[in-house]
Amino acid sequence: MADIEWKLGPSFSQEYQSALLFESRETSAIDYPSSFSLLNKSTGKWLKQFGHIIYFSKNISRGFVLYFADESLNIINLYVVDKRKVFEIHLPPGRFLAALHQSKEMYPEDLFEEPVAHGSIVLLKYNYQNRKYKTKMVSGVIKIDINQYAR
Repeated sequence: MADIEWKLGPSFSQEYQSALLFESRETSAIDYPSSFSLLNKSTGKWLKQFGHIIYFSKNISRGFVLYFADESLNIINLYVVDKRKVFEIHLPPGRFLAALHQSKEMYPEDLFEEPVAHGSIVLLKYNYQNRKYKTKMVSGVIKIDINQYAR
């Protein structure tokens, strides 16, 4: 019998000052991404249902979550946990939707390499097809300074 290290339903992922982040496996399919939800530590009530996310901070005092705003893939939302505010990061129109169609990925969050965090800076690296060179994939980087939003 196979040894399964994960379970369906919510499991704890990260603690922040005012909230807890939970990851939920929605299916036993290995390649299906998890959904994430935020629970208020004081009230025990759910604050936010994110669905699939790109990245979450592992810093207890500077909590944030990055996720696509909608299916157009033109905006990444930055949710600052302790402020309970959403900020929009606008992307080049159509770039990620086209990249998703050109790639072998099923989910847009998989277009990104593992995010890199240095202090208040988060770098999201991704590949997309350049319109000028239709057969060539090029790399792009989204640089997010969390200090701009967490004040």
